[in-house]
Amino acid sequence: MKLWKRCLTGAAASAALVPFAPLGAVAHAAPAPAPVNTATVISHVTIEKSDPSVGYVQARYTCQPQVDHLWVSVKQNAAATADPELAQEGSGFEHGATTWLQSHPVSMQCDGKNHVQTFRVDTTEYSPWAGETVGYGQLSRGQAYVQFCLVSTTDESLFVSDQGFHDVK
Repeated sequence: MKLWKRCLTGAAASAALVPFAPLGAVAHAAPAPAPVNTATVISHVTIEKSDPSVGYVQARYTCQPQVDHLWVSVKQNAAATADPELAQEGSGFEHGATTWLQSHPVSMQCDGKNHVQTFRVDTTEYSPWAGETVGYGQLSRGQAYVQFCLVSTTDESLFVSDQGFHDVK
């Protein structure tokens, strides 16, 4: 159970034991919780029916206004299995993957609130430092290594991500 739920349950139990607070008692508010950044991929990767070089990743996230960068990546091997090699740094650029779809969506909302959103990944994003589009291949039903990463370009300590294998359908 989350800490705040435990605190709330404990406060309710204490209030039940003391039905009347003495007059003049001062209530002390708990300090505000520290701002939180979270990221969780919450569904399978969906293949675009008309174009398997396009996929969709759904995630739940919370981020503060200082977080200004999102990267979503989906990598598969030829057998569409949960291959640990896909989790290696650079396995997309180095063609360790058979398929690599990715994007840097700018549609995320970093306002400290919880959001659920679906993000498109494909092979069409142009990378000025690579001098070409980044990504290749087509998704197949099976497993893929998914990376959902939120970061601040001015404070990398605000980095939060969810990375792991997910079904592709």
